[in-house]
Amino acid sequence: LSTQIQIMQSDSLIERVIDKLNMSPLQGRHDKQEMIRQVEGNLTVRPVTNTRLLQVLYESPNPKLAADFANTLVSEFVQQSQDIRWKSTQRTGEWLMGRLDEMKTKLEQSEAQLQDYANRTGLTFTSDKDDVAGAQLKQLQDELSAAQADSIAKQAKFEEAENKPVGSLSDDAPALHDYNQKLNDLQGQLAELSATLTPAHYKVQRVQAQIAQLQLAVQKEHDQILHRISNDYAAARRRERLLTKAFAEQEKIVADKSSKAIHYETLKGNVDSNRQIYESMLQRVKQAELA
Repeated sequence: LSTQIQIMQSDSLIERVIDKLNMSPLQGRHDKQEMIRQVEGNLTVRPVTNTRLLQVLYESPNPKLAADFANTLVSEFVQQSQDIRWKSTQRTGEWLMGRLDEMKTKLEQSEAQLQDYANRTGLTFTSDKDDVAGAQLKQLQDELSAAQADSIAKQAKFEEAENKPVGSLSDDAPALHDYNQKLNDLQGQLAELSATLTPAHYKVQRVQAQIAQLQLAVQKEHDQILHRISNDYAAARRRERLLTKAFAEQEKIVADKSSKAIHYETLKGNVDSNRQIYESMLQRVKQAELA
């Protein structure tokens, strides 16, 4: 909640409202930053105690301007939040579409290799369930397919988390809920103290110092969450590389021991796994488009 209060009082959002209402400087000056400072002096955003509601107050000699500013600030805040979520989802969708095209090409290549091998050897389908090396290769292939899908999912999660604002990863860390609640309480205390005390009063400064400490804690927790997500992605990539290496080594063993039928099954397994990944990614693209 405190994060949203800060955003609602930010220069960028205030500037959007000024432009939307075509507001003129109170002192006749045309400096945009001076105009923003004047508006900030008349604007108050505070939480309603023991609720998740905010009060938006704006003082002006013009009652219509006061009402228009408060209403426009809220509507622009909502629009800005929607824009941020839209751009984040759009980036994820664009990234997935790029990977989907790559996966489609890989699937088509593996299908062409399978068809070419079948044409050259005269095979259509064959299997040797008693071959240990071939069974191990198939197992590694299944694990590698799962690892590739897991790596793709964790990369998407990592890139999405990187674009999220500080404090918005609370789904991955319940501690952030507590921090936000404490910040909410302190913001309420500060609002009450500021109504009767000057900024230089020790009680006001003490609450401000506590708010600053909590904001640092929120930043630290955010960084730790992002670090954990990054580590998960790095671990998934390492597992994918290890399985790729193991698969390549096992494939050499199979090539030394197996017949044309085993090689055919290997190619067919590549086609099946590539198709599985492609269909999984296609579903994710559809989910991103729906979001």
